[in-house]
Amino acid sequence: MNPRLRSDLRFVALETPASRPARACSAVLRHLLSFAQVGLFDGWQLFDRLDRLGLHPRWRDWGAFWIQDPDAGLLLVRCEPRLASVH
Repeated sequence: MNPRLRSDLRFVALETPASRPARACSAVLRHLLSFAQVGLFDGWQLFDRLDRLGLHPRWRDWGAFWIQDPDAGLLLVRCEPRLASVH
């Protein structure tokens, strides 16, 4: 890989399991996801922050992880790979 390129994960969506209806998520989760949407956190940083806040993230695969939100219950956070240039 080019030394001036960095690979990271970009937040793209929040999903609920198909078996249950969507509910409003907690204010803490909305706050963190808003930072991730504008690019202040990549998927790895978002995972770490959610873990520190007690939302118990666990990886499903390389581009998605489950979290346990206190208000909305079980949610799937989807990310996509992205290459960024380092200046």
